[in-house]
Amino acid sequence: MKIVFKQLTLKNFKNHKNLVVDYEQVTQISGKNGFGKTSIGEAVTWLLYGTDLLGTKIEPQPLGTEEEVHVSLLINADGKDLLLTKKQKKTAKYAINEVPRKATEFADMIDSLFEKNLFYSLYSPGYFFSQHWQTQREQLLSYVTEPGEKEVLEEMNEIDRTLLSAELNKHLLDDLEAVNRETFKNSDKQYERASERALTLKEQLSNMNETNIDVKELIEQKNHLVGERENLEKEEDKNYKLQNKVNIAEQEINMLKSAILSKREEALSVRNQQVEEKCVNCGQSLQGDAIEHATKHKTECYNNLVKQGKSMVEQLEKLKEGFSELEKPQQKFDREKYKEIDVKVLELSGYIQSAGQTEKLKKQIAESELEQQRIRKQRNKSQSIVEAIKRFKAKRSDLMVEKVNGLFENITIKLYEVLKNGTEKSTFEVEWQQKPYSKLSTAEKIIAGIEFANALSLKAETIVPLFADNAESVIELPKPVGQLITATVKKTKFTVKGVSENE
Repeated sequence: MKIVFKQLTLKNFKNHKNLVVDYEQVTQISGKNGFGKTSIGEAVTWLLYGTDLLGTKIEPQPLGTEEEVHVSLLINADGKDLLLTKKQKKTAKYAINEVPRKATEFADMIDSLFEKNLFYSLYSPGYFFSQHWQTQREQLLSYVTEPGEKEVLEEMNEIDRTLLSAELNKHLLDDLEAVNRETFKNSDKQYERASERALTLKEQLSNMNETNIDVKELIEQKNHLVGERENLEKEEDKNYKLQNKVNIAEQEINMLKSAILSKREEALSVRNQQVEEKCVNCGQSLQGDAIEHATKHKTECYNNLVKQGKSMVEQLEKLKEGFSELEKPQQKFDREKYKEIDVKVLELSGYIQSAGQTEKLKKQIAESELEQQRIRKQRNKSQSIVEAIKRFKAKRSDLMVEKVNGLFENITIKLYEVLKNGTEKSTFEVEWQQKPYSKLSTAEKIIAGIEFANALSLKAETIVPLFADNAESVIELPKPVGQLITATVKKTKFTVKGVSENE
């Protein structure tokens, strides 16, 4: 955006009752103090923002009057003419190209042309340096692109470049720094805990009666004894089952023998029994057929009992035959030997467990030492990353300073301050020809302001006229990018080149 001032019209603005300024590429205003040279420059800022050249609100009406103030400025913005008008008696009224506008509409139009602080910094050379240093820094850096990660890495040594390149693919720079600062901070405590654990485990190991025991051999001995014990248990189980079968068979034989004796006694009882000749119930003598029938019945009962007895004897013989074929227990269970084996197994288990605890402690000690190495390695890596990030930021700051200072010929700007702990702190200090801005003379401040405005104008791609007040203090003013308006104190009549004033 290029802004060119063409004509300024003032009515009742401060001590100018009726003034028209026709601007040229260079417009010179001169006269004695108090004749309104500075007011011409302020008329523009009051029209646009209601302030003076440094952004402070002002009262435009001449002292002792209540006349309506009228300021009009004809400008050309990128080839398009705009007539901006502001009138104020009690309240302000605005117009664009003589069309009345609301204050917000007028402000929006101005904002579409240029940003407020940018206009002040380009139009009034002292304005930029009157701001707080943080505002100055923020405004300037908004027009200077910060060096990218790739650009910074290319300027660093190979070790830092390799280390950060891999990490920056996974994290943003600030996140990477935060993560590694936290890791580094916690590493000492973690390493201390790991060291204490390793020491405790070593003390436990030293308190154990460690001998050169062949654990494999002990396990083989134990397994052999366990197998021998299992064989004894199997043999005992087999003998128990065999003995149980023998006992059951003997019980069956004895029970059958008892039954045979009972059957024999029953048969003898029947054989020796006398046949009754009288009826048991009525007492009458039995007839021949009845006696014969009773005798026959007795014989049949006896024969049945004998037959049953023979069958039982045959069954007994079979049982005896089966009993004789049964496998009998071979030997009595050796309980003493079993106990002896059991004691040896327990003893070996104790040795093996003790050896296992020793091996476990050794393994835990090795793991603790590996953990110490891992923590130490991670700590060193995090420390390297944090230090590399410090150097990255320092290099980025150096490149940024180079970019900024590359904009100027006589101005140098300090953007960063390195603290004792190696970290950077933002700052903003301006020097002109190696002299702090605050120590410059009025002339030097004007020259420095014009140089700064020219650089800022190019970076912001915005050109506006520059108003240089107190120009009499400068022998030769630098040439600005756009129009130049100078206000010079001279002991002559108030004059403005190209200006006609009607009283």
